Amino acid sequence: RIGLATRGHIAALRHVANLQHSTFNVQPIFAQQSVRENTRTGRTPQQVLNDARRAVEAAGWDAPWGADADHLKSLDDLPPFVAAGYTFFTVDPGAHVDNAAAADPLFVLEEKAHGL
Repeated sequence: RIGLATRGHIAALRHVANLQHSTFNVQPIFAQQSVRENTRTGRTPQQVLNDARRAVEAAGWDAPWGADADHLKSLDDLPPFVAAGYTFFTVDPGAHVDNAAAADPLFVLEEKAHGL
């Protein structure tokens, strides 16, 4: 996903920056993948970051940019992203969401809150 399309993202950012002149201040994420995406594509977090870094260098981008470890579901997911140098970590709490809470009466919500 993002590591391979970085040149296009940089071109789009430069176009917008030219339209906005000096008011444009953004620090883009040029590397972003989840554990699931890395597993499906056979790429490692380091490979994704390296691909993005090469594209950033080739395009002459000299402003700050970041790398997002996306959809992290457990602490076990962190080490390869930290070791690679990712700068942003998106936690996926989906497995811990209580969907029934939307319809629960107040007393049930209070009981659930006390149980946390």
